[in-house]
Amino acid sequence: MEQFAAGKVLCGRYRLDRVLGRGAMGHVWQGTDEYLERPVAIKTVAADLLALPDWRRTALARFEREAKTAARLDHANVTTVYDAAVTEEVCCLVMQLVDGTTLDNVVDCADEGCLSVPATVSVAVQLCSGLSAAHAAGLVHRDLKPQNVMICTSGLVKILDFGLVKVLADTDPQLTMTGETLGNVA
Repeated sequence: MEQFAAGKVLCGRYRLDRVLGRGAMGHVWQGTDEYLERPVAIKTVAADLLALPDWRRTALARFEREAKTAARLDHANVTTVYDAAVTEEVCCLVMQLVDGTTLDNVVDCADEGCLSVPATVSVAVQLCSGLSAAHAAGLVHRDLKPQNVMICTSGLVKILDFGLVKVLADTDPQLTMTGETLGNVA
């Protein structure tokens, strides 16, 4: 698994432009789909994480599950998945690039009057709508937090990061064991 850097092109078409965020499993990049000439968000798995033999199989399985389950959802309040690759050479998830900010940034400025009561209700209703669609598809997000919710400049709410999703009908061995802590405890 190779390291990622700005300017690198994945899968022959997705150019990494700049890092938008970092997490325990890797990075989210602002990128460009060079074929369709549109901006995208690209989630990559950290190469050093995949270099650990004990984590590699589980990390790839979690990433593949995230890609497949998130791609099942077609809802206005869930970020759209465009493409994914889980190979020895590249591990990436290509998604809709959302123009806006995370809910934690909006809440941080609430003391200054940034989040009105009607805006708060709108966010809550949209979150419930997106989660309802996920639940109807047999999915439980398991990592819903303000950093995984985007508020578009239009006011539309988008749920991000299905990396810890639980598939209720899943008969495969569990990727999360009893007592194992994943995600953000806070």
